[in-house]
Amino acid sequence: MKKVAFIVPYFGKLPNYFQLFLNSCRLNKNFKWIIVTDDKTSYSWPQNVQKIDMSFED
Repeated sequence: MKKVAFIVPYFGKLPNYFQLFLNSCRLNKNFKWIIVTDDKTSYSWPQNVQKIDMSFED
């Protein structure tokens, strides 16, 4: 079985529709999402989405 992971770097304020994006990720359980960001906003993160806190300078 093949596995797929999306690595999404996003620095700065995440868009106001980001929670909708996370909700759509929740429905795609066959994929893993890795979000690298410096945004500290609180969201409801699904189990298949991993958040990595990192600044742009790092």
